[in-house]
Amino acid sequence: MDGWRAMLQAEVGETVLAFYNAKNESDKNIIGVATYNVTPNEAGLYFNKIQCFCFDEQRLQPREEVSLLCVSCVSASCCNAAPCYRP
Repeated sequence: MDGWRAMLQAEVGETVLAFYNAKNESDKNIIGVATYNVTPNEAGLYFNKIQCFCFDEQRLQPREEVSLLCVSCVSASCCNAAPCYRP
């Protein structure tokens, strides 16, 4: 898969677009729901998903492949949060 990355880095306050690929390799319709993880855990308080495919169920037809979008940013208020501060 061209351009695939396992991790994204962004500046505080920067809006980031991330695309994820999903493929139904079966011969049947499927429905999926995505979840996400932010580390360190304390940073999750400052992670804002603006638009995300994970807000809804995703329905894929047999052998269908789709590109799914997530738009997010890290709140500037994290700069003053002691548990998240990394000099």
